[in-house]
Amino acid sequence: MKNSKLLLQILLVVLIFGPSLGWLSVHWYQAWALERRSWTEFEQWMIAHKYAPEIVDIYRCNYQDPCLKPIMQDYFRLRRGDLSGREECSDGYGKFKAPGPLQAYFIEVVPSGKAVRFQRVDPAALEAFQKYLAARFGRRIELRLQAIVIQHDKALVDSLVDRALYFRTDPALALLMQQFPRPCVVRFDAEEVDGRTLPDVWDTDRCAIFSGENMRLVDNVSAFDHYAHELAHLFGVEHQFVDPLNPPLSPSSHCDTGKEAGRYLGVDDILIKSKSPENRSAGHYVSPLSRFALEPRGGYVDNKDFGEAYSRLYDQGTLKRVHEQACRN
Repeated sequence: MKNSKLLLQILLVVLIFGPSLGWLSVHWYQAWALERRSWTEFEQWMIAHKYAPEIVDIYRCNYQDPCLKPIMQDYFRLRRGDLSGREECSDGYGKFKAPGPLQAYFIEVVPSGKAVRFQRVDPAALEAFQKYLAARFGRRIELRLQAIVIQHDKALVDSLVDRALYFRTDPALALLMQQFPRPCVVRFDAEEVDGRTLPDVWDTDRCAIFSGENMRLVDNVSAFDHYAHELAHLFGVEHQFVDPLNPPLSPSSHCDTGKEAGRYLGVDDILIKSKSPENRSAGHYVSPLSRFALEPRGGYVDNKDFGEAYSRLYDQGTLKRVHEQACRN
């Protein structure tokens, strides 16, 4: 009697929840299979583009890492055009993927008012920056320089000094910025107003935004790295390191992001701010994961040789250390 009652209860559970459990199982399997195909596609892509076998193996190990795999999955979704959670990047992403030159505004905010110290953007530095972007991103990016003059009153200076950039607080300026299609870069030229020094700021809010003396656009690779990092966010790519403040859209329950903060994924990239000394030369470039996620229709202009050129940035000793660290488990 007891067994019959138990069997009846099991039958009722199957009848009630069976269809839902079946659907969930199918959905889980489809998601797993899609991610697995994405990894296989990325692996084959790296091999086809002649990246060093050690670099391919580093990513293979990262894909098994519970802290780094979710970051890779976000990049795979970006490759498929899934911008869930980063819809504000759709304009920049779409333009990057489209064939032909990518056009973006470089907006220079020139201050007006008394007791203002500022530094205008050097056109020669802007031209050098465009060449840098072409070499790093593998496609032509044309920056249209446009200056706007804005009265730097106390309210604006307060916003800048407090790092609460004015785009988020002033409706008139926010409305003005709506005129510029994304992706766009904004540089506040003012560096000191009424004896108050404006802090160094690099941020992304509709545009890549910069202010402060140390954030000038000068003909220097380190400065270009900062600008390229924020600009890359407008194309849809996120950090390639464990970032507790900005976790991937598919977080892993098996990763202590606080303890693992700062661990980077794969080989170095401009999306990794805290470059290790051994990787610094490669950090001025774009890693295979970023290039895979953003690959334009028709491919990159440097498809034939970039993989080999990138691999040569690492000497064998450095690549061996990076490989050992990635595959230590």
